[in-house]
Amino acid sequence: MFVEAIESILQDACTPTVVRAIEGGADPRGLWATIEDAGFLELLVPEQSGGAGLTLSELAPVLIAMGRQPLPVPLAQSVAARALLRRARLGVPNGMITLAQAGMREADGGVVCPVTPYGAIADHVVLGLDGKVLLLDAGAASRVATGVHRDQAATLRWPAQAVPEPVAAPG
Repeated sequence: MFVEAIESILQDACTPTVVRAIEGGADPRGLWATIEDAGFLELLVPEQSGGAGLTLSELAPVLIAMGRQPLPVPLAQSVAARALLRRARLGVPNGMITLAQAGMREADGGVVCPVTPYGAIADHVVLGLDGKVLLLDAGAASRVATGVHRDQAATLRWPAQAVPEPVAAPG
């Protein structure tokens, strides 16, 4: 059910023209609104909390379906991040959320996340650091693109005053 629905929506919304425009620097919010309105961001959230309540094994075919489409926004990352943030009892922000592959504290207390997928366009970044979770506002970060043509990854750096207190990781 979810596989067919996401494939249909992404085939209609992720046309070559739309994908090329976003990869070329156009605003991805129109595409994101279409995906958000379809209700696919809460696939891992329990039904009693307003989600679909899928298990990871049930989500796998949906992720595969997402991977078959040219998707220039962090949909799979946002699905995972939203579930993680709920489990960590952090507020779930609106917008596109990506997962940092790596991150480190700098001597001044700032945080840097090198070559973060969708870091060039994400609204928020979830980072696991020292056994804790940080929800970082990407709007407060400086972003340096990779320089690879049409790549959405970027290195993000937050000054110390923009770094929130981390919370215990939910496992």
